[in-house]
Amino acid sequence: MKKECDVLVVGAGPAGSMSAKIAAEGGLDVINIEKDEKIGSPVRCAEAINKDAFQDTGIPSEKSFINQEIDGTKIYFYNEEYFFSGEKWRGFTLDRKIFDKYLSDIASEKGANIYTGATAKGLEFRGDRIKVKVGRDNKNFDISTKIVIGADGFEANVGRWANIRKPWKQGEYAVAYELLVSGVKIKENNYWHVFFGEEFPSGYGWVFPKGKNTANIGVAVAPGNNLKKALVFLIQKYLPLHKIIGREYTIEEIRGGGIPTCGPLPARNTIGNGIILVGDSAGIVEPITGEGIVPSMLSGIAAGETSINAIRQGKWKKKNLLMYRKCWEEKRYIGAKLGEDLESTTKIKDDFYRAFSDRKVDKAVRSEWAEKIRSL
Repeated sequence: MKKECDVLVVGAGPAGSMSAKIAAEGGLDVINIEKDEKIGSPVRCAEAINKDAFQDTGIPSEKSFINQEIDGTKIYFYNEEYFFSGEKWRGFTLDRKIFDKYLSDIASEKGANIYTGATAKGLEFRGDRIKVKVGRDNKNFDISTKIVIGADGFEANVGRWANIRKPWKQGEYAVAYELLVSGVKIKENNYWHVFFGEEFPSGYGWVFPKGKNTANIGVAVAPGNNLKKALVFLIQKYLPLHKIIGREYTIEEIRGGGIPTCGPLPARNTIGNGIILVGDSAGIVEPITGEGIVPSMLSGIAAGETSINAIRQGKWKKKNLLMYRKCWEEKRYIGAKLGEDLESTTKIKDDFYRAFSDRKVDKAVRSEWAEKIRSL
């Protein structure tokens, strides 16, 4: 295993693989480490991407990782139903195990060195380089690098080790619990189904069809609430769900994790001397739809481009990496700019969730909000 490089990417999810791909394409010596033995497993998300994902990221679409094409989204508030068919609300449900491996293979083909079962354990600054402590095969060793790209997801360890950010606070994230189920006969399996109610505080439930009588069923709520209770309510008592999937299915996998909902963190918390944070670790997640895959990939592209520019100039201090912020903000995302989209949805997120989680709110108010987000 290599012990020195230009860029070390920690994490081989979509953000990490795109970072590694772009940096390697630019001629940099890249190492990408992933703590799990298999890239893409375990799955920690609902596996949905928007219809413009492949156009916006430049990644070719492959049938192998697309489970179901989606023609729209239905949002439910008990017996109320709202339909959305705009570009943001259509797309694909993926098989993340295949998709993530596909992206990693592309990064490898471009020259990145990929190592699985390799866990980052800490880092130290040594002059103009960074020493990252790594554990693999029951051995500990150091990797010396110029730039570290933290693509380590919700855990965001790289940012904390580099002292540029703190752990997530109450109100900045939701916790999710999801089941992959089989044997379901889904009505309208070409739609994503999203459920709101008082039982899902600052969150929602979902059914995302995956084709071949399979689906992801899950809930996300604000931390401090009973996550399992929310899922049980969705499955056993939320009537719109039963109309869509019935009551008979087999649980194949149980998944969970944290989801940033606060919008992108400030530049001071995502960029440091030789440090760039991407994807979930930087809060680059669409806070209303919860889509994180494509925003993460776009931030990874920006991090790779920023690294190329910095190393070609021979300077990778914080001030030399600040272009990263504008770079990802300017990326095309569903016909707009990623930064503008995340800013606008972050501003209205709390009011939207309030309208769709309180029975006391008049239906007319929810209808107005439905029109607002329909046009996003």
